[in-house]
Amino acid sequence: MIEKHDKKTQNTNLYVKDFPIAWTDKELRDTFSPYGELGSVVIMKDEKGSSKGFGFVDFKEFDSATKALELHQKVVEGQALYVVRHQKKGDRSR
Repeated sequence: MIEKHDKKTQNTNLYVKDFPIAWTDKELRDTFSPYGELGSVVIMKDEKGSSKGFGFVDFKEFDSATKALELHQKVVEGQALYVVRHQKKGDRSR
């Protein structure tokens, strides 16, 4: 069955974790850019500027974000990436 999505449900923002702690936004961008045009890429940092080990990748197109989900469980530098669609806290708790 093919899922249909209207503009309101087309979430292009992905939550990513379990990438190498030494990665910068550039490495994260380089990993996801082959899947489509990116809107933004950010690794979340603590008050000291160190990576918290997770980040967000936002694509310009829904189909690109969907294709990038293929990276989930892909081993990069000895670590399996965790890649899922970003959900608001209220949506996650449901």
